[in-house]
Amino acid sequence: MIGLPNARPSLSSAVTVSKVGYVGFQTPDVARLVEYYTRVLDFVVVDSDPDRAYLTTGFDHHCIVIERGVT
Repeated sequence: MIGLPNARPSLSSAVTVSKVGYVGFQTPDVARLVEYYTRVLDFVVVDSDPDRAYLTTGFDHHCIVIERGVT
């Protein structure tokens, strides 16, 4: 907001998130991030190969993809 550096939106105009549709992450260590999502956050792997994994919370086929990449 130009001219109002300390202004904040009111609660009535704030965005409310009700669902994450799809999120993708890149990591040099796919297995390690998959382990975190499955052990700590209770996601389930629905498909994978050496360079990527697709995970779900159970409501959709998948909502997270973790791919090998440079971060």
